[in-house]
Amino acid sequence: MFGGYAQYVGRPQSYWIKISPALTFDQAAAAMWACSTAHHIIARRLNVHMNDNVMITGASGGMGTATLQLVKLSGATAIATTRKPAKTEALKSAGAEHVVDTCAPDAARQIRDLSRGEGVDGAVEYTGVPALMRLCIEAMRFGGTFCPVGGEMSEVPLRVVDLISRELNVHGVRASTRNDQRIVVELLEKGRITMPIYAVLPLSQVAEAHRLLENSKDLVGRIVLHPWEN
Repeated sequence: MFGGYAQYVGRPQSYWIKISPALTFDQAAAAMWACSTAHHIIARRLNVHMNDNVMITGASGGMGTATLQLVKLSGATAIATTRKPAKTEALKSAGAEHVVDTCAPDAARQIRDLSRGEGVDGAVEYTGVPALMRLCIEAMRFGGTFCPVGGEMSEVPLRVVDLISRELNVHGVRASTRNDQRIVVELLEKGRITMPIYAVLPLSQVAEAHRLLENSKDLVGRIVLHPWEN
């Protein structure tokens, strides 16, 4: 919610989700929004099946790492992209089977080669960068589904010929449902998914948290802020 840096938040009782002692508050806070939305994308917007190939841009962020894990859990292959090769091993640890450097001039060909030359079944674009949206479209197989999520004010570089030549599907996504949230809580409590936490800082160091987000070359996952610690 807006105002998330506040120490106290008042919301209706129906908005809250009970968690078991098996799940820490840090892990629940870091994972719930990202994993629930990612589950909605995978299960209902991309309709991922076993043995599918799914491409994820912005894979090192909270939404990206959540999507990597859930794609792998669904029996599909996750192909992550990055412009920082130092993140490769961390992305593989988070669930990516393959990692492609988007700075490579042949990135689209590499992704298609990883899917037997056919292209990916689905692609989730979390950055809002037009060039990466275009990369997703070019890496798509015939009849594949593209889900642009990042860059709310960005224009999607989509041409009519993309829809015709690939029978491309484009699906939007708004947010998770209550059922997505229930499923994610159960997966977290069972240890079947977990959110990588890069750092835990007091709320007083929120400026440092933003510095890490903007400048760190190896950040994968989330930064958790503790509201009452100095």
